[in-house]
Amino acid sequence: MSLKKNVAKTRKIIKNKCPTVSVRMGRGTVYGWAQVTSKDIGAPFTASEKRCLRSLGLNPGNNWLPIPPDKVRTFIKKKG
Repeated sequence: MSLKKNVAKTRKIIKNKCPTVSVRMGRGTVYGWAQVTSKDIGAPFTASEKRCLRSLGLNPGNNWLPIPPDKVRTFIKKKG
């Protein structure tokens, strides 16, 4: 599966469980990475968003959660 399709599938999985976050594909140096942020880009994740992301086995930072391509594929295999 292509990087773009992997990120799209990851987005669908995350948004299904955590609808208030934004999941985008990285550009430039981080092309192929899934980038998870709060809907209000730059704002910190809310407590409920952090709990939701942790329930999916992800470890969010304050306002950004990068997922590299190899971890995207692993995430899809586990959750998809």
